[in-house]
Parts: sequence; structure tokens; C-alpha cells
Amino acid sequence: MSEKADYRREFASVKELADFWGSHDSADFDLEEAADVTFQRPELEQVTIRLPKQVVERLKRRASALGIGYTTYARMILARHVR
Repeated sequence: MSEKADYRREFASVKELADFWGSHDSADFDLEEAADVTFQRPELEQVTIRLPKQVVERLKRRASALGIGYTTYARMILARHVR
């Protein structure tokens, strides 16, 4: 395939990367040469907050609709608002 090395190029955004793999099949590439990738999780600190039950229920419903846990969803919301 003429695009054999294309999967290794730098992508400008996650969307561009997703679009590329959405229109290509990994079976068409020789991935034996692909570099090993290691992801590091950020260090997390445990905190306790008290929230009204209705807020927790809404967090759980919205998180469930996204297919993620409600504490992960709450962490995402907090991170977005403190940047």
C-alpha cells in the first residue's frame, strides 16, 4: 500500500487521527515496526466533597449516557472548569 507509513505521521488533532483510522484498516499496515507506547496516568489525590443527592443522581445519569463512571465524569467537569 502506498500509504504504508502514513499511520506514523504526526496528526494535528485527535479528530484528524480518528478520521484517518475511521477510513483505514489497521490490517493494511505492517504494525510490527510500530513503536511501543506507554501512557502515564496523572497522579491523583483523593478528596471528599458532599453533594446534594439530586446532583449525584444527575451526574450518574449523564455519566451513564456517556458510558463512563460518575466520578470520572465529575473529575472531567472539574478539570474543565479550573483550567
